[in-house]
Amino acid sequence: MKNSLLVVGASGGIGGALVSALSQAGEHVIAVSRQTIDSPPWGSSVEVHTLAEYSEAQISSFVNTLNARGVTIKMAIVATGVLHDESNNLHR
Repeated sequence: MKNSLLVVGASGGIGGALVSALSQAGEHVIAVSRQTIDSPPWGSSVEVHTLAEYSEAQISSFVNTLNARGVTIKMAIVATGVLHDESNNLHR
């Protein structure tokens, strides 16, 4: 599908909220996460992809698959990050 939006970090709170809002606005969304998203709540306008690790080889393979399908990404949103990490005393 052409003119898709890509959301990386879709299994998190912010990423998931973005996927919901964008799909409800009628956008086709490609939701990417390192974690498997079981029973995605977003409906048919959202494609869910799991990349277990963000390695160069895995990302390249994913991009090549999108290119082969003729997908055009009109916007990419990266919603990854650390909300808390007790070992480093980081809190949200």
